[in-house]
Amino acid sequence: MVDYSALTRPDAPTGPMVRRYIAAPKPSPWVGLLLPLLPGLFAAAFTSFAVQMILRPGQAPSWPTIVLFFLVFAAGSAAIPLIGVLAFLWKFSNTESVPSLAPRLPQFARDNGWQFSASDANPTYPGNLFAKGTERVVLDHIRSTTGRYFDFGDFRYVIPGSETKVTNSWGFVAIHLGRPLPHIIVEAALPGFPGWKLPFPVDRSQVLSLEGDFDTHFTLFCPAGYERDALYIFAPDLMSLLIDNTGGFHVEIIDEWFFLYAPKSFEGYAAEDYARLLAIIELVGAKALRQTGQYVDGRATVPGGGLAVSAAGRRMRPAPRRRGRAALIATGIGVVVGILVAALPV
Repeated sequence: MVDYSALTRPDAPTGPMVRRYIAAPKPSPWVGLLLPLLPGLFAAAFTSFAVQMILRPGQAPSWPTIVLFFLVFAAGSAAIPLIGVLAFLWKFSNTESVPSLAPRLPQFARDNGWQFSASDANPTYPGNLFAKGTERVVLDHIRSTTGRYFDFGDFRYVIPGSETKVTNSWGFVAIHLGRPLPHIIVEAALPGFPGWKLPFPVDRSQVLSLEGDFDTHFTLFCPAGYERDALYIFAPDLMSLLIDNTGGFHVEIIDEWFFLYAPKSFEGYAAEDYARLLAIIELVGAKALRQTGQYVDGRATVPGGGLAVSAAGRRMRPAPRRRGRAALIATGIGVVVGILVAALPV
Protein backbone atom coordinates (compact mmCIF):
# COMPACT_ATOMS: atom_id res chain seq x y z
CA MET A 1 0.00 0.00 0.00
CA VAL A 2 1.45 3.35 -1.06
CA ASP A 3 1.55 6.08 1.60
CA TYR A 4 0.54 9.41 0.04
CA SER A 5 0.41 11.42 3.27
CA ALA A 6 3.59 13.36 2.44
CA LEU A 7 1.88 14.69 -0.68
CA THR A 8 -1.47 15.54 0.89
CA ARG A 9 -0.65 17.02 4.32
CA PRO A 10 -1.81 20.67 4.41
CA ASP A 11 1.28 21.76 6.35
CA ALA A 12 3.76 20.09 3.96
CA PRO A 13 6.00 22.47 1.95
CA THR A 14 5.29 23.35 -1.66
CA GLY A 15 7.37 24.85 -4.42
CA PRO A 16 6.74 27.69 -6.89
CA MET A 17 3.60 27.79 -9.00
CA VAL A 18 3.78 25.63 -12.16
CA ARG A 19 1.40 24.82 -15.00
CA ARG A 20 -0.60 21.58 -14.78
CA TYR A 21 -2.25 20.25 -17.94
CA ILE A 22 -5.97 19.54 -17.55
CA ALA A 23 -6.89 18.95 -21.21
CA ALA A 24 -5.33 18.73 -24.65
CA PRO A 25 -7.76 19.51 -27.49
CA LYS A 26 -6.52 19.87 -31.04
CA PRO A 27 -5.47 23.39 -31.95
CA SER A 28 -6.87 25.09 -35.02
CA PRO A 29 -5.52 23.60 -38.27
CA TRP A 30 -4.52 27.14 -39.26
CA VAL A 31 -1.58 26.91 -36.84
CA GLY A 32 -0.02 24.10 -38.87
CA LEU A 33 -0.56 25.97 -42.14
CA LEU A 34 0.92 29.33 -41.21
CA LEU A 35 4.59 28.37 -41.04
CA PRO A 36 4.86 26.46 -44.36
CA LEU A 37 2.74 29.17 -46.05
CA LEU A 38 5.31 31.89 -45.40
CA PRO A 39 8.16 30.50 -47.56
CA GLY A 40 5.64 29.87 -50.35
CA LEU A 41 4.52 33.51 -50.31
CA PHE A 42 8.11 34.78 -50.24
CA ALA A 43 9.07 32.48 -53.12
CA ALA A 44 6.08 33.58 -55.21
CA ALA A 45 6.72 37.29 -54.66
CA PHE A 46 10.44 37.28 -55.31
CA THR A 47 10.19 34.89 -58.25
CA SER A 48 7.58 37.15 -59.84
CA PHE A 49 9.81 40.20 -59.29
CA ALA A 50 12.94 38.47 -60.63
CA VAL A 51 11.21 37.14 -63.75
CA GLN A 52 9.80 40.60 -64.55
CA MET A 53 13.23 42.19 -64.12
CA ILE A 54 14.61 39.71 -66.67
CA LEU A 55 11.74 39.81 -69.19
CA ARG A 56 10.78 43.49 -68.84
CA PRO A 57 13.84 45.42 -67.62
CA GLY A 58 13.24 49.05 -66.73
CA GLN A 59 9.48 48.70 -66.36
CA ALA A 60 7.55 49.10 -63.14
CA PRO A 61 6.36 45.87 -61.47
CA SER A 62 2.92 44.66 -62.52
CA TRP A 63 -0.02 45.10 -60.15
CA PRO A 64 -0.18 41.34 -59.38
CA THR A 65 3.45 41.48 -58.23
CA ILE A 66 2.71 44.50 -56.06
CA VAL A 67 -0.22 42.61 -54.51
CA LEU A 68 2.06 39.62 -53.82
CA PHE A 69 4.61 41.84 -52.08
CA PHE A 70 1.83 43.34 -49.96
CA LEU A 71 0.68 39.84 -48.96
CA VAL A 72 4.25 38.83 -48.04
CA PHE A 73 4.70 41.94 -45.90
CA ALA A 74 1.34 41.42 -44.18
CA ALA A 75 1.89 37.70 -43.61
CA GLY A 76 5.44 38.17 -42.34
CA SER A 77 4.37 40.92 -39.96
CA ALA A 78 1.37 39.04 -38.55
CA ALA A 79 2.25 35.33 -38.68
CA ILE A 80 4.83 35.06 -35.90
CA PRO A 81 2.88 37.17 -33.35
CA LEU A 82 -0.31 35.33 -34.29
CA ILE A 83 1.30 31.92 -33.78
CA GLY A 84 2.64 33.10 -30.42
CA VAL A 85 -0.79 34.33 -29.33
CA LEU A 86 -2.47 31.08 -30.44
CA ALA A 87 0.12 28.98 -28.57
CA PHE A 88 -0.29 31.15 -25.44
CA LEU A 89 -4.08 30.88 -25.52
CA TRP A 90 -3.95 27.13 -26.19
CA LYS A 91 -1.60 26.51 -23.28
CA PHE A 92 -3.41 28.65 -20.74
CA SER A 93 -6.87 27.42 -21.71
CA ASN A 94 -5.76 23.83 -21.09
CA THR A 95 -3.61 24.26 -17.99
CA GLU A 96 -4.07 25.53 -14.48
CA SER A 97 -1.60 27.12 -12.11
CA VAL A 98 -0.77 24.89 -9.14
CA PRO A 99 1.97 24.80 -6.48
CA SER A 100 4.75 22.33 -7.23
CA LEU A 101 4.87 19.28 -4.95
CA ALA A 102 8.59 18.76 -5.64
CA PRO A 103 9.63 19.68 -2.04
CA ARG A 104 7.37 16.87 -0.76
CA LEU A 105 8.82 14.14 -2.98
CA PRO A 106 11.88 13.28 -0.79
CA GLN A 107 9.60 12.50 2.17
CA PHE A 108 7.13 10.70 -0.10
CA ALA A 109 9.97 8.45 -1.28
CA ARG A 110 11.25 7.84 2.26
CA ASP A 111 7.78 6.95 3.53
CA ASN A 112 7.53 4.23 0.90
CA GLY A 113 11.09 2.89 1.09
CA TRP A 114 12.15 4.31 -2.28
CA GLN A 115 15.23 6.26 -3.32
CA PHE A 116 14.94 9.94 -4.29
CA SER A 117 17.39 12.10 -6.24
CA ALA A 118 16.78 15.74 -7.05
CA SER A 119 18.96 15.48 -10.15
CA ASP A 120 20.81 12.68 -11.97
CA ALA A 121 22.84 13.51 -15.07
CA ASN A 122 23.14 11.39 -18.21
CA PRO A 123 20.78 8.45 -17.61
CA THR A 124 22.02 5.29 -19.32
CA TYR A 125 18.71 3.69 -20.26
CA PRO A 126 18.51 2.16 -23.76
CA GLY A 127 15.20 3.90 -24.58
CA ASN A 128 15.35 6.15 -27.63
CA LEU A 129 14.17 9.16 -25.65
CA PHE A 130 17.33 9.10 -23.51
CA ALA A 131 19.56 9.56 -26.56
CA LYS A 132 17.94 12.89 -27.46
CA GLY A 133 19.68 16.23 -27.19
CA THR A 134 22.55 17.33 -24.96
CA GLU A 135 22.96 18.13 -21.25
CA ARG A 136 20.60 15.26 -20.37
CA VAL A 137 19.36 15.09 -16.80
CA VAL A 138 16.63 13.37 -14.79
CA LEU A 139 14.92 15.60 -12.21
CA ASP A 140 12.79 14.62 -9.19
CA HIS A 141 13.94 11.04 -9.66
CA ILE A 142 12.24 8.24 -7.65
CA ARG A 143 13.36 4.58 -7.81
CA SER A 144 12.23 1.43 -6.06
CA THR A 145 14.76 -0.30 -3.81
CA THR A 146 13.10 -3.70 -3.35
CA GLY A 147 10.88 -5.98 -5.41
CA ARG A 148 10.21 -5.30 -9.07
CA TYR A 149 12.36 -2.37 -10.21
CA PHE A 150 10.63 0.78 -11.38
CA ASP A 151 11.79 4.32 -11.81
CA PHE A 152 10.09 7.60 -12.72
CA GLY A 153 10.97 11.25 -13.05
CA ASP A 154 11.36 14.14 -15.49
CA PHE A 155 13.87 13.73 -18.31
CA ARG A 156 15.13 17.08 -19.56
CA TYR A 157 17.52 17.79 -22.43
CA VAL A 158 18.75 20.73 -24.48
CA ILE A 159 17.61 20.72 -28.10
CA PRO A 160 20.73 20.69 -30.33
CA GLY A 161 21.30 23.80 -32.41
CA SER A 162 19.12 26.05 -30.26
CA GLU A 163 21.01 29.32 -29.73
CA THR A 164 19.23 30.16 -26.48
CA LYS A 165 19.42 26.67 -24.92
CA VAL A 166 15.87 25.57 -25.57
CA THR A 167 15.01 22.60 -23.35
CA ASN A 168 12.46 19.86 -23.68
CA SER A 169 11.02 17.88 -20.77
CA TRP A 170 9.31 14.49 -20.74
CA GLY A 171 7.93 12.54 -17.83
CA PHE A 172 8.98 8.90 -17.94
CA VAL A 173 8.46 5.57 -16.20
CA ALA A 174 10.96 2.71 -16.50
CA ILE A 175 10.06 -0.88 -15.52
CA HIS A 176 12.59 -3.69 -15.67
CA LEU A 177 11.12 -6.81 -17.32
CA GLY A 178 14.05 -9.14 -16.71
CA ARG A 179 14.47 -10.70 -20.17
CA PRO A 180 15.44 -9.37 -23.62
CA LEU A 181 12.53 -8.51 -25.88
CA PRO A 182 12.14 -7.26 -29.45
CA HIS A 183 11.98 -3.54 -29.98
CA ILE A 184 8.33 -2.37 -29.94
CA ILE A 185 6.98 1.16 -29.86
CA VAL A 186 3.37 2.08 -29.13
CA GLU A 187 2.68 5.71 -30.03
CA ALA A 188 -0.39 7.24 -28.40
CA ALA A 189 -2.85 9.14 -30.58
CA LEU A 190 -2.44 12.35 -28.60
CA PRO A 191 -4.19 15.53 -29.72
CA GLY A 192 -2.23 18.74 -29.46
CA PHE A 193 0.81 20.36 -30.96
CA PRO A 194 3.49 18.31 -32.81
CA GLY A 195 5.71 18.51 -29.71
CA TRP A 196 3.43 15.92 -28.11
CA LYS A 197 4.48 13.31 -30.67
CA LEU A 198 7.42 11.01 -30.03
CA PRO A 199 10.68 12.91 -30.62
CA PHE A 200 12.20 9.87 -32.37
CA PRO A 201 9.90 9.09 -35.34
CA VAL A 202 9.85 5.50 -36.60
CA ASP A 203 9.64 4.28 -40.19
CA ARG A 204 5.92 3.77 -40.79
CA SER A 205 6.50 0.67 -42.89
CA GLN A 206 6.86 -1.10 -39.51
CA VAL A 207 3.30 -0.32 -38.36
CA LEU A 208 1.31 -3.37 -37.21
CA SER A 209 -2.47 -3.04 -37.10
CA LEU A 210 -4.13 -4.70 -34.11
CA GLU A 211 -7.65 -5.88 -33.42
CA GLY A 212 -10.56 -4.00 -31.86
CA ASP A 213 -10.32 -0.24 -31.37
CA PHE A 214 -6.65 -0.31 -30.34
CA ASP A 215 -5.63 1.45 -33.56
CA THR A 216 -7.84 4.44 -32.70
CA HIS A 217 -5.86 4.97 -29.48
CA PHE A 218 -2.35 3.84 -30.41
CA THR A 219 -0.08 3.03 -33.34
CA LEU A 220 2.10 -0.05 -32.79
CA PHE A 221 5.50 -0.40 -34.50
CA CYS A 222 7.57 -3.58 -34.55
CA PRO A 223 10.54 -4.87 -36.59
CA ALA A 224 9.78 -6.70 -39.84
CA GLY A 225 9.37 -10.41 -39.16
CA TYR A 226 8.40 -9.85 -35.51
CA GLU A 227 4.68 -9.30 -36.03
CA ARG A 228 3.72 -12.59 -34.33
CA ASP A 229 6.01 -11.76 -31.41
CA ALA A 230 4.35 -8.36 -31.01
CA LEU A 231 0.90 -9.98 -31.06
CA TYR A 232 2.07 -12.45 -28.41
CA ILE A 233 3.37 -9.65 -26.16
CA PHE A 234 0.45 -7.29 -26.75
CA ALA A 235 -2.30 -9.80 -26.11
CA PRO A 236 -5.87 -8.42 -25.94
CA ASP A 237 -5.87 -8.07 -22.14
CA LEU A 238 -2.65 -6.02 -22.17
CA MET A 239 -4.05 -3.88 -24.99
CA SER A 240 -7.17 -3.25 -22.92
CA LEU A 241 -5.09 -2.17 -19.94
CA LEU A 242 -3.15 0.27 -22.14
CA ILE A 243 -6.36 1.76 -23.53
CA ASP A 244 -7.99 2.08 -20.10
CA ASN A 245 -4.98 3.28 -18.10
CA THR A 246 -2.22 4.83 -20.19
CA GLY A 247 -3.99 7.60 -22.09
CA GLY A 248 -1.42 10.35 -22.57
CA PHE A 249 1.60 8.01 -22.51
CA HIS A 250 3.68 6.52 -25.31
CA VAL A 251 5.21 3.07 -24.75
CA GLU A 252 8.58 1.64 -25.74
CA ILE A 253 9.82 -1.90 -25.12
CA ILE A 254 13.53 -2.24 -25.76
CA ASP A 255 16.06 -4.79 -24.48
CA GLU A 256 14.82 -5.71 -20.98
CA TRP A 257 12.88 -2.51 -20.35
CA PHE A 258 9.32 -1.23 -20.55
CA PHE A 259 9.16 2.58 -20.81
CA LEU A 260 6.23 4.98 -20.59
CA TYR A 261 6.79 8.49 -21.94
CA ALA A 262 4.57 11.48 -21.11
CA PRO A 263 5.01 14.45 -23.48
CA LYS A 264 4.86 16.84 -20.54
CA SER A 265 6.74 17.13 -17.30
CA PHE A 266 5.48 15.62 -14.05
CA GLU A 267 6.30 18.89 -12.24
CA GLY A 268 2.65 19.95 -12.08
CA TYR A 269 1.45 16.59 -10.76
CA ALA A 270 -0.96 16.52 -7.83
CA ALA A 271 -1.29 13.63 -5.37
CA GLU A 272 -4.02 12.03 -7.50
CA ASP A 273 -1.75 12.18 -10.56
CA TYR A 274 0.99 10.30 -8.71
CA ALA A 275 -1.62 7.78 -7.57
CA ARG A 276 -2.64 7.22 -11.19
CA LEU A 277 1.01 6.93 -12.24
CA LEU A 278 1.74 4.29 -9.60
CA ALA A 279 -1.46 2.44 -10.48
CA ILE A 280 -0.23 2.27 -14.08
CA ILE A 281 3.10 0.88 -12.85
CA GLU A 282 1.28 -1.73 -10.78
CA LEU A 283 -1.35 -2.77 -13.32
CA VAL A 284 0.37 -2.41 -16.67
CA GLY A 285 3.84 -3.27 -15.36
CA ALA A 286 2.62 -6.45 -13.67
CA LYS A 287 0.71 -7.52 -16.77
CA ALA A 288 3.67 -6.80 -19.04
CA LEU A 289 5.86 -8.90 -16.75
CA ARG A 290 3.45 -11.83 -16.86
CA GLN A 291 2.94 -11.53 -20.60
CA THR A 292 6.67 -11.50 -21.39
CA GLY A 293 7.80 -13.90 -18.65
CA GLN A 294 7.99 -16.89 -21.00
CA TYR A 295 9.05 -15.09 -24.18
CA VAL A 296 11.95 -16.60 -26.11
CA ASP A 297 13.18 -15.44 -29.52
CA GLY A 298 13.78 -18.65 -31.45
CA ARG A 299 15.79 -16.78 -34.11
CA ALA A 300 18.56 -15.89 -31.67
CA THR A 301 21.38 -18.31 -30.95
CA VAL A 302 23.38 -17.74 -27.79
CA PRO A 303 26.29 -19.95 -26.67
CA GLY A 304 25.27 -21.80 -23.54
CA GLY A 305 21.55 -21.35 -24.20
CA GLY A 306 21.16 -17.84 -22.80
CA LEU A 307 18.36 -15.46 -23.72
CA ALA A 308 18.71 -12.90 -26.49
CA VAL A 309 16.92 -11.25 -29.39
CA SER A 310 18.28 -11.51 -32.92
CA ALA A 311 19.88 -8.45 -34.51
CA ALA A 312 16.84 -7.99 -36.77
CA GLY A 313 14.54 -7.59 -33.77
CA ARG A 314 16.69 -5.52 -31.43
CA ARG A 315 16.20 -2.13 -33.09
CA MET A 316 13.67 -0.67 -35.52
CA ARG A 317 14.45 1.58 -38.47
CA PRO A 318 14.01 5.29 -37.73
CA ALA A 319 11.87 7.36 -40.05
CA PRO A 320 13.72 9.02 -42.94
CA ARG A 321 14.51 12.65 -42.28
CA ARG A 322 11.89 14.94 -43.79
CA ARG A 323 12.70 18.17 -42.02
CA GLY A 324 11.25 21.16 -43.83
CA ARG A 325 9.35 19.04 -46.34
CA ALA A 326 6.16 21.13 -46.11
CA ALA A 327 8.14 24.37 -46.43
CA LEU A 328 10.03 22.97 -49.44
CA ILE A 329 6.79 22.00 -51.18
CA ALA A 330 5.30 25.42 -50.42
CA THR A 331 8.43 27.10 -51.80
CA GLY A 332 8.21 25.07 -55.01
CA ILE A 333 4.54 25.98 -55.44
CA GLY A 334 5.43 29.60 -54.72
CA VAL A 335 8.04 29.64 -57.49
CA VAL A 336 5.50 28.33 -59.99
CA VAL A 337 2.91 30.88 -58.84
CA GLY A 338 5.50 33.66 -59.10
CA ILE A 339 6.29 32.72 -62.71
CA LEU A 340 2.60 32.69 -63.59
CA VAL A 341 2.04 36.05 -61.91
CA ALA A 342 5.01 37.54 -63.78
CA ALA A 343 3.46 36.42 -67.06
CA LEU A 344 0.27 38.41 -66.38
CA PRO A 345 -0.12 41.70 -68.23
CA VAL A 346 1.12 44.85 -66.51
